Amino acid sequence: MLTKKLAIQSFAMFFFLLGVIGWFLPAISWPFGSGVESPNSEPHGIVLDKDGNIFCGSKSYCRIQKYYPDGRFACGFNAGGGNGRGMDFGFQINEKNQLCVIVLGVSRRCLRVYDTEGKLIRTEISESNDQDYVPKARESVIDSASNTYIFKGFLFPRVIKQTPSGNRSIIISTPVLLWFIQSPFPALVFLFVPGFAFKKSGLKTKAAKLSNPAIGTLINKQNLPSTKKIIFFCIGVLGIVILLGILIPAGLKTYPLLVSFGFLSFAITLAIIFLLIFVSAIISHWRCAKLDFKSWKNSIFGSSEKIRYEAMMSLRSLDDSLINKTGTFLNKLGLFCFLAWFVILVMVVCIVLYLDHIGVWSDLISKYSPK
Repeated sequence: MLTKKLAIQSFAMFFFLLGVIGWFLPAISWPFGSGVESPNSEPHGIVLDKDGNIFCGSKSYCRIQKYYPDGRFACGFNAGGGNGRGMDFGFQINEKNQLCVIVLGVSRRCLRVYDTEGKLIRTEISESNDQDYVPKARESVIDSASNTYIFKGFLFPRVIKQTPSGNRSIIISTPVLLWFIQSPFPALVFLFVPGFAFKKSGLKTKAAKLSNPAIGTLINKQNLPSTKKIIFFCIGVLGIVILLGILIPAGLKTYPLLVSFGFLSFAITLAIIFLLIFVSAIISHWRCAKLDFKSWKNSIFGSSEKIRYEAMMSLRSLDDSLINKTGTFLNKLGLFCFLAWFVILVMVVCIVLYLDHIGVWSDLISKYSPK
């Protein structure tokens, strides 16, 4: 048992470490120099030079990376330069086939010019942060042979090459080992793994007991959750809220139909569950009124709290088999509906991400969207 707990905790801490590394690396800039590739998360523009080399910008890492025409990594350019993480930047290739990176800080603009090998040629700094100086980030670009290069992907950033005949292939994608420390996702998700893992391993905490007798009429005090479970539940809810607060805006931007499907299907599932609760309440009240009408009437219309409480306790002591069986069945049915919704949602998300990964999703949206 102890070995199993240690394995779970070690597994959790491993992913937590991945999450910490992935989340904080962009804040200190990519530390391994221009010769080591970083993830291309949050795509922020793509350009080609005269030799067909591909330059991809990453908003998360404030970095531009150069790739050869066949997709091999060449070198990277840090767009931060001390102006602060999250600043706006843009880049383009000038008439001399040089990379020009324009960075806007709080109150100044910085222009850096690099040659094709990544050597800094010159730097210009001016006291201005005019957005007109920053080239607009483009999602796609076309080369001299009419091939289109599309840079996209929220969770799986990649460059898709589309030939004039319509054939598509992924020529640039984040290496698997780098993907596990990719910020913001999946690094942020890994930060929450220890909470669920330690909850699974369990701690020996006595269940809290409530003394209010009125609560005892609604729930069984012997089955109340422990303080540890309540704390983990609150942390889990908070984590889910934070995660959804980040995912929903990003999803609305990249997969609006998927987010709409998630909300609509969740609303339908909640409506079904509330309907089951309503049916269970109706059956329960009907049986209580039939078996002990006086107690049922007093539990609702009693003249004092004491009379209503005693009537409720009397109804609880009935222990009617039909109420118990109906409640158990409807509870299981409600749980099944929720789990079915969750499984279907996960499957739909995986299918959409896969279709987007192979470059089919955009074509389907364009084909079936109203003109």
